Amino acid sequence: MRFVAAAALVTSVATLAAQSTVDRAAERWVSQTLAAMTVDEKIGQLLMAQVVSTYIGSDSDEFERASAFVRDQHVGGFVVSGGAEAAPNVLLNTAYGTVTLGQPLEAASLINRLQARSKVPLLVAADFEGGVGFRIAGATSFPKAMAFGATGDERLAYSAAVISAAEARAIGVHLHFAPVADVNNNPKNPVINTRSFGADPARVGAFAAAWYGASPPAGRWPR
Repeated sequence: MRFVAAAALVTSVATLAAQSTVDRAAERWVSQTLAAMTVDEKIGQLLMAQVVSTYIGSDSDEFERASAFVRDQHVGGFVVSGGAEAAPNVLLNTAYGTVTLGQPLEAASLINRLQARSKVPLLVAADFEGGVGFRIAGATSFPKAMAFGATGDERLAYSAAVISAAEARAIGVHLHFAPVADVNNNPKNPVINTRSFGADPARVGAFAAAWYGASPPAGRWPR
């Protein structure tokens, strides 16, 4: 059933791509840059490393590690996560959580410094499934996708996506790993659950397409 929703989403994204205007100068730059790359550099463009969004000084070992991915491995980009706090190995509570929210200024600073060290612009991604506030302190958090599906109003999903995109862009993130386009129709896969827009493939496809900004009838969406 999930393939029905996926097909609707792919069709909508393809429509958007067909309507976009190709920047000829950018297209030439891409072709020329790719032609000048070594095999190692081309392979590196297929890889993404992970960085946290808490403060990392430019003279720290952590920043050197991230810089080495750019300098030596020629990575194509980074996946920005939240933060983590140190915890001793002697804690009796093995379920103690060390994951923390990241900070927007720290995230933007780190991304800008890494971009400055890369010959090719880095593609920066993040798992902001519940909005940027899912990983970054002070940003907007949204209900689970099923709450949007329950309203029956696709405009709400579109509006949430607009807000998420604006906040992600503000800190330098280009690619947003959301929404979940799975159909919640398999009780043996409870991890999907409320992360899905619902159990109806058509509704899930419509809400996922709305989230991605597929072209709707004129005047249908709030701006």
